[in-house]
Parts: sequence; structure tokens; C-alpha cells
Amino acid sequence: MLPLHEVTLSPAPATPAPTLDTPSATIIENFTTVSLFNLLFTLFFRSSYTRLLDSILNLLFIPLGFYFLTLTCLRLILLHPNPNHPNRPNTNLINAHLAQRQQLLSMLSSSSSSARRFARTVVRDEEFTGDDMGDLEENLSDQIVEKCDESTVLALSVKRLGVEGESCVICTEELIDKDVLEIKCGHFACYECQLKWLKEKGKCSVCMVELLE
Repeated sequence: MLPLHEVTLSPAPATPAPTLDTPSATIIENFTTVSLFNLLFTLFFRSSYTRLLDSILNLLFIPLGFYFLTLTCLRLILLHPNPNHPNRPNTNLINAHLAQRQQLLSMLSSSSSSARRFARTVVRDEEFTGDDMGDLEENLSDQIVEKCDESTVLALSVKRLGVEGESCVICTEELIDKDVLEIKCGHFACYECQLKWLKEKGKCSVCMVELLE
């Protein structure tokens, strides 16, 4: 039998762990901090900014898009109306009205200046003289259709007034020492006014009795 030998086990010496010097540890620590901050910013702040931007775009562009769509539809309806719609304006009537208006303006523009001035002015009886009447009749003589010929008017009785203080019923001038034409109804006016009036109207300027009755 072999003798037993006592064996004593002693622990092996521990190998020291590698250590970093102080500058390297500081750099790694700072880099880790920056990375964490960047990660947090990306996850929170960037997502918040994106949501805010999306909200602003929704608030702005959705109403604007609806507005422009409505405006476009209205323009299409107004520019291209339904020809069978009962309220659609009749272009033929409009064109006829414009043609009549243009014709009327042309007639007014071709009239004499005295006639246009008279047509635009409201004149009282005491301000309307025989000269105005004569000027108006002279300018419109080409447009007057005579109701009585001159021989019929000249066949009326002519008398001369003195200082009776009468006035012409047409031009309202005093008939002192002037010739007048008297109609069968008894009304009279100065010779020139009565001659022009009866040739144009064919009736008394006061009671409107017909001269040829």
C-alpha cells in the first residue's frame, strides 16, 4: 500500500483587469452622453415637430383646398350656364336692346347743339323768349312734319295790338305794337310764333282746337 501524501492547493494569483487611463474614460463617457441625448431628441422633439407641422398643414391647406374647389365650381357654373334653364337671359333681347340704345345715342349726337341744350334744360315761362323758340324751331325744321300748309295759316285774321298789355301765349313776350294771328276760338299769339306753331301742330296752343275743323 502506497503512502498517502498531503497536497496543499494554493489559489493562483489573480490577473489584474485592464484599466483605461483617465482621458480615454472621459471621452467614452462624453460620447455615451451625447448619443443618449441625440436619441432622446430624435424620439421626442423631432416627432413633436413633425406632428406640429402636420397640424399646421392640415389647418391651412384643407380649408384653402375646399375654398378653391368651391370657387372653381362656381366659375364653371357661371361661365357655362345651362341653356335650358328658365332664368337664363335671352341674348337676342339683350342685343336688340343694345342696338336700340346705340341708335338713340346716335340720333342725339347728330342733333344740333341748340336742340340738345334745350332738351336738357328746364326753362320757366318767363325765361323762354321768342328768340329761343325761333332758334329751336329753326334747328328742328327738317324733322317736323307740317300739320297745316302755310296758305291755311296765312288765311287767318291778322290784327295789330296796341298797348293793351297782352302777352304771347307761346313765347310770353309783351305784344305791344305787334301783329298777331287770331284763331277762330279767339286766342292769339305773335305772328311768328303762331305761324310756326300752327304749321307744326295744326291746333290752338291754348285750347287745342283743330285749325281745320
